[in-house]
Amino acid sequence: RYEDLDGKVWKKQIIDRDFSILDENIVDECDAKLLAEKFCADNEQRMRAYMSALGYLINRYKTQENCPVIDFADEDMVEGESRGGTGKGLTLKMVKQIRNVVTIDGKSFDTTKTFAFSRVNPDTDVILIDDIDKRYDFQKLFSLVTEGLPIEKKYQNEIYIDFKDAPKWAITRNHPLAGSGGSFDRRLFSIEIHPFLSANYTPSDFLGKELFNWDEDEWLKFDNFMMHCAKLYLKFGLVKPEYVNLEVNKLKANTRVDFVEWADEHLREGGRYNKKDLRIQYATDNNVNKVTQHSFNKWLKLYFEFKGWRYDFEVGAGKSYV
Repeated sequence: RYEDLDGKVWKKQIIDRDFSILDENIVDECDAKLLAEKFCADNEQRMRAYMSALGYLINRYKTQENCPVIDFADEDMVEGESRGGTGKGLTLKMVKQIRNVVTIDGKSFDTTKTFAFSRVNPDTDVILIDDIDKRYDFQKLFSLVTEGLPIEKKYQNEIYIDFKDAPKWAITRNHPLAGSGGSFDRRLFSIEIHPFLSANYTPSDFLGKELFNWDEDEWLKFDNFMMHCAKLYLKFGLVKPEYVNLEVNKLKANTRVDFVEWADEHLREGGRYNKKDLRIQYATDNNVNKVTQHSFNKWLKLYFEFKGWRYDFEVGAGKSYV
């Protein structure tokens, strides 16, 4: 009973549903789990990663060394194409059935704006930046994720939520996200959503009924499924999936789409290339007017790392080679 707990809980965090533990075979028939399996392309390892991400978001445990932003992205994103209805939002709706989630429009999100977090309260569990803007510098979130959160509300004094009580973070996106380095990788845990659903094929089409419009038995299955997610995370931590397109999309975001396609065609393992000649050839082939040698060299390095190739830069006879 709540009165027997050592401490206090926010009233808003109490869920008005009865709970009991069900056999696992019953939970396997849960609508939410059946749908989640499709989000993971019926791949067991991806499903474990997906469940661990849900488990991370629905419990309060975190450390400053391990508090990533959970990133839900379309598996088959296409440059310049905005997509919805694939399951990213539905995944966060699952979290909303367990935790208090504040959703912020990613297109207008700006951490420097006054009142940017005015809807966040001390009982908020998760902040969701929905459809984060392509141009947003993700690294601006780092200090907010790893430290406490200052909140300004109109006509009120600023309040500060300490790290241990601050919400966790999630984002959804349908475009590649630029950024690289150890700090970037530690602060972002990505889940690719398989394109099982679309504007023409909804959860109701798959399940034969409306999601979250359930009777008590289905709610109990759902709650058990979510507790399985929490238990999986607490036992194994965040389980990294085998990514389908995440790494190549990240490479394109940190270079250019036409550069990656050009490099796939022109660069081979075991080759020795004049870096200046490569840049000129790339610029000519793709009608690119302005690309500095410094930028091009960075792109080459990122491409080689993506391919898993060992590389050396060398200088000889006044020329630079790779």
